[in-house]
Amino acid sequence: MVATILPFAGAMPVAHAAIRLLENDLEVKRVFVQSGARRTGVGGELMAEVESTAGRLGAKRLILHTGNRQPAAIKLYRRLGYRPIPVYEPYATTMPNSFCFEKDLTA
Repeated sequence: MVATILPFAGAMPVAHAAIRLLENDLEVKRVFVQSGARRTGVGGELMAEVESTAGRLGAKRLILHTGNRQPAAIKLYRRLGYRPIPVYEPYATTMPNSFCFEKDLTA
């Protein structure tokens, strides 16, 4: 299962995120905000929609993985209440120096 969320500015998408089932969790994937739309709040709005969609799908938490070269993403996730967790598979084997986070959707 994958759900894709695309915020638009006029007729053009300015951001993208997807949710996929990974074992018993929903994982946030492919989060991207176009450079011209960054620092406008669209990233936070996008993640709010991701969380809302995940909640409607019955998720109790969301997990996500990001690279160590994504400081803006890490800052956003922390600001939105995502907590660091150990690197999970498949990333623990292939990208052990990356970062993983979770957010409790029941709070």
